[in-house]
Amino acid sequence: MMSMTVHFLEFLVLALVGLIGVRAVSLAKQESQERHAASAHSELDEEIILVDQRRESSEESRAEGYEKRLAALKEAQIFAGIQMISVKREFNNLLDPDMLWLREAIALYLVGACDIISKAAGCDLKTRNKFSALVLSTTLKLKEMELAKTIQLAASRTPGSDEDDMVIAGAKAATQWKATQDVKDSLKLRTRINDWGVFV
Repeated sequence: MMSMTVHFLEFLVLALVGLIGVRAVSLAKQESQERHAASAHSELDEEIILVDQRRESSEESRAEGYEKRLAALKEAQIFAGIQMISVKREFNNLLDPDMLWLREAIALYLVGACDIISKAAGCDLKTRNKFSALVLSTTLKLKEMELAKTIQLAASRTPGSDEDDMVIAGAKAATQWKATQDVKDSLKLRTRINDWGVFV
C-alpha cells in the first residue's frame, strides 16, 4: 500500500513537472510573440514619429520662409512709400505720359531697393522680381508690360550707365535703410533724381 502511494505521488510529481514544463514553454512562446509584436509596434511608432517630425519641420521651415518673405515685402513697400512722399508732393501728375522718364528713373531706383530687401530675406531671383513688380505696381501704377520692361531693363543694364546708377542708388539706400531705418539725404530718391538731371 505504501509503495502504491509512493508510485502515485511520483506520477503526480512527474505530471506536475510536465504540466509546468508545458506551461513554461507556452508562456515563453507567448512572451516572445508579444515582445516581437511590441517591437514591431515600437519600430512602427518610432518611424511614424520620425516621419511626422520631418513633416512638421518642413512645414515650419516653409512657414518661416513665408513669414520672412511677407515681412520683406512690407519693408520694401514702406521703404518705397517713404521715398515717394517728397516726389509725389512735388510731382502730383506723375502718371502723365510726359513724366515717363521720371517714372522709369523711380522704377529703377525701387527695383534696386526691392532686390536688396528681398535678397536679405533669402528670396531667389524669380521671387525678387515678383517683389519688385508688386512694389512698382502699387507705387507707380505700372501695367504688366511696363513692369516686365522695367525689370528687364534693370537686369540687362550696362555697368556705368544711367540705369545702372539708378539701380545701385536704390540698392545703397535700401542697405542703409535696413541697417538704420533711415536714409541719408544723398541717397534719397528725390536727391538722386536731381543728381541724374531728370529734373533741374
